[in-house]
Amino acid sequence: MMTKEELLTLEALIDRHGVGGILANVEQICLDKAAHIATEWQDTRTAKHWTLASGFVGGAARKVGV
Repeated sequence: MMTKEELLTLEALIDRHGVGGILANVEQICLDKAAHIATEWQDTRTAKHWTLASGFVGGAARKVGV
């Protein structure tokens, strides 16, 4: 769970960029993590989970509007 300070920081980011904008960035972070894990650790199973997560987050981003 996030600390109160972290939640306030996240709220400020959402206020500035919107929920869709934050989710679109989380989608990209998931994709970046998947690529890093696949390349640096050769862990295709974990990389696939991050790729799947990016798809779910990206879908949510598009539904709320980016």
